[in-house]
Amino acid sequence: MGDDEFFLTIWKLVAGVIIAIVVSISGCVIHQNVQISNAIENGADPMKASCAFNNDGKSFCTIIATKS
Repeated sequence: MGDDEFFLTIWKLVAGVIIAIVVSISGCVIHQNVQISNAIENGADPMKASCAFNNDGKSFCTIIATKS
Protein backbone atom coordinates (compact mmCIF):
# COMPACT_ATOMS: atom_id res chain seq x y z
CA MET A 1 0.00 0.00 0.00
CA GLY A 2 1.47 3.29 -1.08
CA ASP A 3 1.19 6.66 0.59
CA ASP A 4 -1.55 7.77 -1.82
CA GLU A 5 -3.72 4.75 -1.01
CA PHE A 6 -3.16 5.21 2.72
CA PHE A 7 -4.22 8.86 2.70
CA LEU A 8 -7.17 8.09 0.42
CA THR A 9 -8.33 5.49 2.94
CA ILE A 10 -7.94 7.96 5.81
CA TRP A 11 -9.93 10.66 3.95
CA LYS A 12 -12.66 8.12 3.13
CA LEU A 13 -12.88 7.26 6.82
CA VAL A 14 -13.04 10.93 7.83
CA ALA A 15 -15.72 11.62 5.21
CA GLY A 16 -17.72 8.61 6.41
CA VAL A 17 -17.61 9.81 10.02
CA ILE A 18 -18.70 13.32 9.03
CA ILE A 19 -21.58 11.93 6.97
CA ALA A 20 -22.66 9.70 9.86
CA ILE A 21 -22.69 12.66 12.25
CA VAL A 22 -24.73 14.82 9.85
CA VAL A 23 -27.26 12.03 9.22
CA SER A 24 -27.60 11.34 12.94
CA ILE A 25 -28.24 14.99 13.82
CA SER A 26 -30.66 15.41 10.91
CA GLY A 27 -32.58 12.31 11.96
CA CYS A 28 -32.98 13.60 15.51
CA VAL A 29 -34.22 16.99 14.34
CA ILE A 30 -36.68 15.43 11.89
CA HIS A 31 -37.98 13.06 14.59
CA GLN A 32 -38.50 15.95 16.99
CA ASN A 33 -40.37 17.96 14.34
CA VAL A 34 -42.62 14.97 13.60
CA GLN A 35 -43.43 14.62 17.31
CA ILE A 36 -44.36 18.30 17.53
CA SER A 37 -46.52 18.05 14.40
CA ASN A 38 -48.32 14.98 15.75
CA ALA A 39 -49.01 16.72 19.05
CA ILE A 40 -50.44 19.76 17.24
CA GLU A 41 -52.61 17.53 15.03
CA ASN A 42 -53.97 15.88 18.19
CA GLY A 43 -55.10 19.25 19.54
CA ALA A 44 -52.12 20.54 21.53
CA ASP A 45 -51.30 24.23 21.59
CA PRO A 46 -48.42 24.81 19.12
CA MET A 47 -46.39 26.92 21.58
CA LYS A 48 -46.82 24.42 24.41
CA ALA A 49 -45.99 21.49 22.12
CA SER A 50 -42.85 23.25 20.93
CA CYS A 51 -41.77 23.94 24.50
CA ALA A 52 -42.54 20.37 25.59
CA PHE A 53 -40.32 18.80 22.96
CA ASN A 54 -37.69 21.51 22.55
CA ASN A 55 -37.20 23.50 25.74
CA ASP A 56 -33.77 25.06 25.48
CA GLY A 57 -34.43 27.43 28.37
CA LYS A 58 -36.22 29.92 26.15
CA SER A 59 -37.94 32.70 28.04
CA PHE A 60 -41.30 32.24 26.31
CA CYS A 61 -41.40 28.61 27.51
CA THR A 62 -40.84 29.82 31.06
CA ILE A 63 -43.58 32.41 30.68
CA ILE A 64 -46.00 29.81 29.32
CA ALA A 65 -45.15 27.44 32.19
CA THR A 66 -45.80 30.08 34.83
CA LYS A 67 -49.16 31.10 33.32
CA SER A 68 -50.48 27.52 33.21
